[in-house]
Amino acid sequence: MFANRALAPAARQVSRQVPSRIARPAFAAQARHYSVTKEENKVSQRVENRMGQQEEYMAWNGMGSDGTQGKYTVSLIEGDGIGPEISQSVKDIFSAANAPVKWEPIDVSPVFIDGKQSVPPEAMESINRNFVALKGPLATPVGKGHVSLNLTLRRTFNLFANVRPCKSIQGYKTPYDNVDTVLIRENTEGEYSGIEHVVVDGVVQSIKLITREACERVLRFAFQYAQDHMGLYEHANKIQSAIFKTLAEGKTITGDLGGKAKTHEYADAVIKHL
Repeated sequence: MFANRALAPAARQVSRQVPSRIARPAFAAQARHYSVTKEENKVSQRVENRMGQQEEYMAWNGMGSDGTQGKYTVSLIEGDGIGPEISQSVKDIFSAANAPVKWEPIDVSPVFIDGKQSVPPEAMESINRNFVALKGPLATPVGKGHVSLNLTLRRTFNLFANVRPCKSIQGYKTPYDNVDTVLIRENTEGEYSGIEHVVVDGVVQSIKLITREACERVLRFAFQYAQDHMGLYEHANKIQSAIFKTLAEGKTITGDLGGKAKTHEYADAVIKHL
């Protein structure tokens, strides 16, 4: 699992981490271009603010922090059980491929601060500094009072998107050919909320908490990932251009942007600009 600090938090929390070379998306500039009145500028600014949330997903280039000799430093959590063995295999593969990666092993054995389980400060500093961590399996002790260390890591670094790619490898026969699927799962809420208590003796209640903010966040990530994964930049830019032309006209603004138009009316207006 890749623990990417730059991907996880809300945009306002990672603004200091976004490289200066990352330019605001072209469609944000288009919103200003198409807005010519005071009211349209308000709509444009509202939309641009929303689009700014996508910058957090564009900021990460898939590598760790810049290291010496042209290498990137990546935090390595070997894990338990077979963790050290498979982590060594990963290091051997990276070495054979001459990948420009320098591994920084870290210990994430939980510590307790003010009675609460937490990730060791040294491990937090390493991941925050390197932006990327490779984690092996971590076991959760069986018994009362133990909290999953995997869940602790997710909450500490707000790792809301669990990305599971599944792709066929040429030359290896499998029951299904030409598989290229990516599963993206919300990783911090729902069953992972951790809100549990005993109602009466023998009855335990577990609350599956789901918030709109978390749902929208993982959906934005999923659509951005799909666009990048499929290489649909040109198509996406055309759609974004049509969206901002529609918004600039101000005739079919939906309720989330202060208008009264129905969703199907908005969709029809966008299609006319394609």
